[in-house]
Amino acid sequence: MTTPAFDESQPNTNVGNSRQAAEAASNANHLSLRDLLIMLGSVPSWNRTPYGANKRYPDGVISSKGLEQFDVQLTWGTTGGAKNRIVKTVYYHSENGGTSWSPFPFDAAGNFVRIRSWDALGNWAGDTWSNTP
Repeated sequence: MTTPAFDESQPNTNVGNSRQAAEAASNANHLSLRDLLIMLGSVPSWNRTPYGANKRYPDGVISSKGLEQFDVQLTWGTTGGAKNRIVKTVYYHSENGGTSWSPFPFDAAGNFVRIRSWDALGNWAGDTWSNTP
């Protein structure tokens, strides 16, 4: 199966496309985004830059396209099975090139912080969500 190419111009309801054509274009873009995120962890035309003093364990990653940016802040475990593994991820969004940031919630409860748990052997034990950084 070939992944459809993502088309930012679609669906375009301003040019008289039928509902079926708009739905087909929207579905193709959803499939494209799904596949791009699963396979690449990113979407073409978005730039990703890690930041922090330790490049192996960065403090976070900025994804940007023009003035729109996402900041994924990372906290790394320091002991036990969590050592050198991400234990907390905080998601922020900016529409003005990083001048101001807002939490980027993933659900109606406003959760934008993922806490990741690891067992003593370093196996992933699950995630919980919070709205407190």
